[in-house]
Amino acid sequence: MKNYTWTVNKLLILDEVKEKDFVVTAICKVVCTEEVDGKEYSAKKLASSIFQPEEKEGFIPYSDLTEEQVVGWIKSSLGTEGVESIEKSLASQIDTKINPPVVPVNKDLPW
Repeated sequence: MKNYTWTVNKLLILDEVKEKDFVVTAICKVVCTEEVDGKEYSAKKLASSIFQPEEKEGFIPYSDLTEEQVVGWIKSSLGTEGVESIEKSLASQIDTKINPPVVPVNKDLPW
């Protein structure tokens, strides 16, 4: 079974606009792991989202943000199809590591 972990690597902010710190870019690393026959396989990819600096209802001060909230923002920004695309790409990378494709080789002719 494949496991996906979304970890925020970096937040870029507009410092004290309207006396608030607005997150305008969030970058995260997505890691997929799977254990098969006692061996762990992994693949990773970066994902990012850009946000508009606007004060909405429920605004959360920068110092009160949690990684879970920001990952939620990123996934929401990417949409269901974007999240699925990233996770399918990582799953495919792992499947290729587990079952590498057979690659034909060029051999000298036998005559």
